[in-house]
Amino acid sequence: MTYRRQILTLILLGASFLWGVPAIAGETPERTKLKVVESPYISWAVIHIAKENGCFEDLGLDIEFVVMRGTRESLPALAQGRLDVVPGFITPGYLNLMYRGADIRFVADKGHMEREGCAYRAFLAKRELVESGRLDNFENLRGLRIAGERTSTSYYSTSCLLAKGNLTPDDVVWIDLPTAAKQAALDAGAVDIVNASEPWITRIVQSGAGVVWLPAREVVPDFQHSFIMFGPSLLEEDRDAGMRFMVGYLRGVRIYNEGKTDRNVLAISRGTGLDQDLVRDACWPPIRETGEYDTESLLKYQAWATDEGLIDGVVPVEGFWDPSFIEHANRVLSEGN
Repeated sequence: MTYRRQILTLILLGASFLWGVPAIAGETPERTKLKVVESPYISWAVIHIAKENGCFEDLGLDIEFVVMRGTRESLPALAQGRLDVVPGFITPGYLNLMYRGADIRFVADKGHMEREGCAYRAFLAKRELVESGRLDNFENLRGLRIAGERTSTSYYSTSCLLAKGNLTPDDVVWIDLPTAAKQAALDAGAVDIVNASEPWITRIVQSGAGVVWLPAREVVPDFQHSFIMFGPSLLEEDRDAGMRFMVGYLRGVRIYNEGKTDRNVLAISRGTGLDQDLVRDACWPPIRETGEYDTESLLKYQAWATDEGLIDGVVPVEGFWDPSFIEHANRVLSEGN
């Protein structure tokens, strides 16, 4: 064995001890390119942090970020194996594909609501409306203009909000707006309330267009709003690559959960293109270090979506959740501690 080969082996063994990744003396993992959907939400932070800190590198993974315009593009691409990993938010589209037999599964937590802490998702309104006292009673939402996206989690939380006042979406003026347009609409007085997530919450508040009226967690506590999803390329064709990705991802979660360190803020800023001050000011969603996914939360969501006629049928837990990847990754990481 050459001197350079000996040095490389020692490095790999050192990485294996640090992270718990099995390494065989004299061997390096076969390099695999994985295509991962990218979006400028703070909940994509973990993957950017993991990549920035080399969490995938020694696992033989090259991460290629792909920008797509919503689920209409990413869903078929994932189901057909043209994408490997989709980090995303709960929508009826994913569940309908699963119900119809698509080989796609949620495999890890990417963001959920906790009953305390900052608001990663919230309802915002003009300051004058909040201070007027009208919003102190949920029944007074009747007739107001509320902006959200019917195909996103904002419609779910808004429906639950209205139910608190014995109202339905038919009792308000529902305005279907993409997230990026909500700030301008609120600022112009075209809407009364918007349902938004970070970094748009911080942008809206700092611009003066609106204030946080109600954190979404007060309407849908413990809601599992975000996930990491695999398609057939990792669920079936190359499960080893999927296992390696999950080890790298959970490494990233551990670094992410260190909080708003300079290193983390810089990594997120570089990865998302967001200003560092905005990243530091924004609320970062809680992500479980184990990657565990709240399946009960999704069953509740499906019950609502069924009543709304948004999904074709309820998908059982085993039809939407595959825990084997986080089980493997946690076992590997625990062995290295």
